[in-house]
Amino acid sequence: MATSPTPAPRVAEVGVPPARLPKGALVAAPIVFVVTAVIGIVMIAVSVVTIADAVGNFHTVRAGRTATVRLPPGEWYVVLGGPGSTWRQVQVQVLGADGRSVTKNASSTHVSVDASGKHYDSAGSFDVSRTGAYRVTVDGPAGTEARIGQVPFGRFIGLLVGGIVIGAIGFIAAVVLLVVGLVVRANAKKRRSGVAAEGAAPAVLPSPVPDDGPVA
Repeated sequence: MATSPTPAPRVAEVGVPPARLPKGALVAAPIVFVVTAVIGIVMIAVSVVTIADAVGNFHTVRAGRTATVRLPPGEWYVVLGGPGSTWRQVQVQVLGADGRSVTKNASSTHVSVDASGKHYDSAGSFDVSRTGAYRVTVDGPAGTEARIGQVPFGRFIGLLVGGIVIGAIGFIAAVVLLVVGLVVRANAKKRRSGVAAEGAAPAVLPSPVPDDGPVA
């Protein structure tokens, strides 16, 4: 009985499914930028509102009146306010416990805000060394006034600078994430292209059973 040689196994090509391209950094970049930008803008806005809120809580003396206010140690600002530009016509006198006019500081930070429907502009500041009663007299058109209080510059500067810094850090972080994401994605594309160029992986399939013809 003659036998036929066993044929060699057949080789078939099996395709390798392409790997997904990484995109985590590319998704995170805009999220980081938007979130930090919003936080920064909110902090800057709050810093501006901080000054307006402080002025709104100052001791108020209306035009044509005299009032006595008790002030603890610190730097105290005098702001003149009124509808439109009427604040420019306001005059204020502040007398200490000794009956003398307070000494105005040679230099002080300028304050200009809108609060309670009026515009307020600073007329300077003076220092209080110890707690005492101060007599405030205000002259000016109807509807105008003077206010005395302490301005929270520390909180204002902290929020303003903090908002700018957070926004800047977020922008830099977003750029770094974007660059890293693009580089990683480009490298992944190159690796995938190399695998495709080498061809599909071979797989061995079973050979067909030889036909020896009819058995005698």
